[in-house]
Amino acid sequence: MGFNQITNIESCYIELPHLLYYSHIPAIIVSLLLGLFVYLSNRKFFASKILLLIAVTFSLWSSFDLILWIGHDSRILMFFWALWAILYGLLLVFSLYFVYAFVDKKDVSFKKKLVIGLLFLPIIILTPTIYNLTGFDQASCNPMESNFLLNYVIIFLGIFVSLWIIALSISRYRTVKEPDLKKQIIYVSLGTLLFLLSFYSTAYVASLMFITTLVDSFKFEQYGYFGIIIFMAFLAYLIVRFKAFNIKLLAT
Repeated sequence: MGFNQITNIESCYIELPHLLYYSHIPAIIVSLLLGLFVYLSNRKFFASKILLLIAVTFSLWSSFDLILWIGHDSRILMFFWALWAILYGLLLVFSLYFVYAFVDKKDVSFKKKLVIGLLFLPIIILTPTIYNLTGFDQASCNPMESNFLLNYVIIFLGIFVSLWIIALSISRYRTVKEPDLKKQIIYVSLGTLLFLLSFYSTAYVASLMFITTLVDSFKFEQYGYFGIIIFMAFLAYLIVRFKAFNIKLLAT
């Protein structure tokens, strides 16, 4: 079905997964609360700003996904579904950016920003094309995804960013001498990687299962949202144990 036929579909209904509100709403609340708390506690620390961007981006992603599950208008479903690649790419980029800012305690160099920007550019270019969404499936009430952008964002960019974070963490771990800094590098890297892994692995498996008609919905993707809770738990431990972000209130 082509895009010119989308307005002919007025509405459709799908069964909501049982974990929908439990996976989305708590994740949104926890991420925004901790992101705002860290940012307001230490606005000068560059990593605090990036963490807030991660929290806001994740909350937008989760809110859009709720709209996709609850909404019935096919035009609304197509619009918000088309934005998933942009928000997903931003989460990957901001996560890498955050590890850099947290470990190095400063902004990244212009060259690294350029590389990250070039990696993100294809997502911007391909989002409004058939390489993102190819049409709308009336039977399942879901937009039809193209494997091209899906594979680029989840497989290539997701794995590339994860390997970059691992390489960065190993490099910084070897250079620092303070035991506490070494532990902080491990925790922030591990928390970020677990968050990304749970997020893009469930997203990819859910899309793959739907494309291959093994299932008729993306219910499996709901489990990936609990990854942000793991990420925030690692950050909370860093704040309490090591007074990360120069926050001493929680430790007291």
